[in-house]
Amino acid sequence: MSSADLLGCVVLVEAGDEELGANVARHLSARGAAVVVAGADEKKLGIVVGEIAASGGKARHHVGDLAGAREKAIASFGLATFAITRAAQIAAEGENAIALDLIRAWRDRASPSKYR
Repeated sequence: MSSADLLGCVVLVEAGDEELGANVARHLSARGAAVVVAGADEKKLGIVVGEIAASGGKARHHVGDLAGAREKAIASFGLATFAITRAAQIAAEGENAIALDLIRAWRDRASPSKYR
């Protein structure tokens, strides 16, 4: 994988104010995706966005649910490609497994049902 594998992809990450969601957001950003982290704790979301921006990534945050995060993504980046729910994060075998799934789907321009 390279840092451009998900270039042009915009990913919504639920529970971005929790450790797992924040790690998923950072990992996907490092692969080139723009991310919108959603959650309840604005301070924690802001920290995650700041870390991603400091490493050269594109990120925004939304205090609330994925529906609101989708609106934020469209307003900020023009689209929302995938949504990673908290349940999908827990079910996955780590951030790398999610990234690999998304890279395959992004290359094929398909949206796996578990990330819609």
